[in-house]
Amino acid sequence: MGFRYLKEETSATSSVCKGSVSNMPKDSLYRQFGKYSGLTFLVPVCVLIGYVIGYFLDKAFGTGFFKIVFLLLGVAAGMIELIRELNKDDDATK
Repeated sequence: MGFRYLKEETSATSSVCKGSVSNMPKDSLYRQFGKYSGLTFLVPVCVLIGYVIGYFLDKAFGTGFFKIVFLLLGVAAGMIELIRELNKDDDATK
């Protein structure tokens, strides 16, 4: 008898939980915040990675221009990826 009660209660609560999840909007405020907060770090991380690669290449070859070249490549890569992500969001909303 006790198990039947638990089973009925579990099925009743699971239908309530399923209903509340399906009632959530697809792009809620928290979901949008999560998407766009990740984009804020995209360009600086690409620039930093490009600079670090250039720094180590400069140390390895004894030059001084790889830092600048890879820094600019990092900026370009970050901007391209940012544009791709924003275009993907625009296509999803249409």
